[in-house]
Amino acid sequence: MDMKDRSVRKLVIATIIAMTMCFTLYALTALFGYLDFGSKATSSILLMYDPLNEPEVLIGYVGVLVMLFVSYALLGMACRNALYSLIGWDANTVAFWKHCIAVVSLSVVMLVCGLFIPKINTVLGFAGSISGGILGFIFPALFLMYSGGFTLQKVGPLCYIATYVLLLSGVIAAVFGTGATIYGVVVG
Repeated sequence: MDMKDRSVRKLVIATIIAMTMCFTLYALTALFGYLDFGSKATSSILLMYDPLNEPEVLIGYVGVLVMLFVSYALLGMACRNALYSLIGWDANTVAFWKHCIAVVSLSVVMLVCGLFIPKINTVLGFAGSISGGILGFIFPALFLMYSGGFTLQKVGPLCYIATYVLLLSGVIAAVFGTGATIYGVVVG
């Protein structure tokens, strides 16, 4: 379903609704997992349930499986199209054989990551440190710097120094966050 009469306001409202629904479901999952297992709860609640002896859990597992199948295709297409634009290909006019090579390569990379990265915390640690540092610190500073007229005389010393501090803190956050994730994987 496509949004009719698109506007920033409608997009923000749709995003708020979607994020609220996701937060509610994640919070309920965490709450019921904690109520079931108490202090024995680990980072993966699903692995603590026995789907063979609890049919409602089996239904939940099937739901998660269906969600993974559907989201894989959607996220794979978004990733593929982003890679196409990165290398200068138009997703609508790319040759079929190039498309096949790109999709198979992307699928192999995803499969290898799924097989050899046993904990989702590792993936979330990398994604959080890199995207948090880039989106929260580095991009805003770079956007301000490259928006035009970013000189010490035009923006003033406070804004000039604060922008560079923001950029440097983003680099530090991304580097230390990634380093902490790597350390956590190596040390265990």
